[in-house]
Amino acid sequence: MLMPTPCRTPWFAVIAATFAAAGVHAQASGAPGSAPAVQAPYITRGREVEALQRVLGERVTRFHDALAAELRRSAPDLLPKLEPPPAIVTGYQLLPRITPSPAPQPQTAPAPLVSYSWRWSETLMDQETAAVGRLEATLAAASARRSTLDSLTTSYRALVDRKRGVDADVHYNWLWQSEITRVRPVFDRNSAIMDAILRLRSARVASDSALVAEGLASDVSRVDPPAYVTAERRGDGWVITVPIVTDIQDTAFVAEFKRVIVAGWRARDSVSYQVALDVRVVPPAELYCAASASCSPPARGAQINMGAHIARFPQGAAVLTTGAGSTHFEGGRAVVLSPHDAPHHLFVHEFGHVLGFRDAYLRGYRDAGNDGFVVTELVVDARDVMGNSRDGSVNVSHFERLLRAKEAPAVMRAALTAFYERANAAEAVPLFRKVLAAQPNHYGAMYQLAKALDLTGERVESTQWWTRVLAEARLVGDTVTAKQASQRLATPSPR
Repeated sequence: MLMPTPCRTPWFAVIAATFAAAGVHAQASGAPGSAPAVQAPYITRGREVEALQRVLGERVTRFHDALAAELRRSAPDLLPKLEPPPAIVTGYQLLPRITPSPAPQPQTAPAPLVSYSWRWSETLMDQETAAVGRLEATLAAASARRSTLDSLTTSYRALVDRKRGVDADVHYNWLWQSEITRVRPVFDRNSAIMDAILRLRSARVASDSALVAEGLASDVSRVDPPAYVTAERRGDGWVITVPIVTDIQDTAFVAEFKRVIVAGWRARDSVSYQVALDVRVVPPAELYCAASASCSPPARGAQINMGAHIARFPQGAAVLTTGAGSTHFEGGRAVVLSPHDAPHHLFVHEFGHVLGFRDAYLRGYRDAGNDGFVVTELVVDARDVMGNSRDGSVNVSHFERLLRAKEAPAVMRAALTAFYERANAAEAVPLFRKVLAAQPNHYGAMYQLAKALDLTGERVESTQWWTRVLAEARLVGDTVTAKQASQRLATPSPR
């Protein structure tokens, strides 16, 4: 997310289809008649950029029509070359072609900070507007020369491809600029961590190290495996089993998907780690018509409501299904497929979300005043498949983190039993610490550890945890706990 999107795949290839189809743009720019009295700067600036986008689109269309007219007169055999290939049709039960991943690229330097903004969108449009102007001038002087018309046709196709990226950039800005406005504290925290990472790359600072370690542990490095993901020790290693329900009837495709995931999610040091998939096929008729003999499932190629579709699958398992505009993870448990070619690494990356891993990059921002926001993104580790879906890798640390996270609920139950049933705060403290080592952002463990430390007399450390509890409570809107934490922090320590 990769590029800059949530799954780090070439953003211009997926953003428009995914975000526009979801109505993101309409939501961000405001529906007619619902605009606030005072618009946020990102909306005002975005509408200015949209106006330029429309002008560019109209000019590209006029050039196409003029070139097509000249080709009909002078080189009609070039007309098929002028038109772009038809868009890939997306819909239910339309499957991608699974392709090999590209050769890994050597990681010679940390990934740079990437930024996007309305000003950058405008710059892209200025570049393409100038390109259209050059094509128009060349066409006007072409004098029906076939070689020139052939070159113009090729250049036009390249222009259309670049404009698709410009349009996707606009959609991308609408999505994330509106999200920054909606939950700015989250992006404030990410921005602070990103700044600290960049400072650490140039000069190590102890305070930055602590901030980065805490921030990454609570976000990028956090793992939240669903209950249906199980771990079992077998021989000299661990097997992570994931039940998956699919309505895909192509058994060869399902078998290849399973092979790719099993091959991609394995690692070894002194211990072996591997994933096993327990796949169950539910025919579309059963998925849609189990309670009615008169209904029929969606036809092949039909457009479906993805959220409602995923909800039809049995609980207690991950989902593999079709019907998306781009292959991605959705609904907390589903890998949804589009018909676009999908390399192995993309499936391995998306399956990481099934296991509970997050994208290994951060998204922040800079306030650009009347220009809205500059959206910033930083891949934490381009060698990690969760940060780089092109050629990142799965390694032992993924499985170690997953196993610690799977153990955390049982440890939390033991800690609560010690604390409340046996009234033994001293026994509970190390257990709460163990939960937080596995899931550093575990809100309940933070709160309980702060209370337990008060009872064991470790007032200084408890104050640090109450401070974190207060920040998290405010972030999630928990006013009751925020009040309790504020009162505790306002209480002087006993001398």
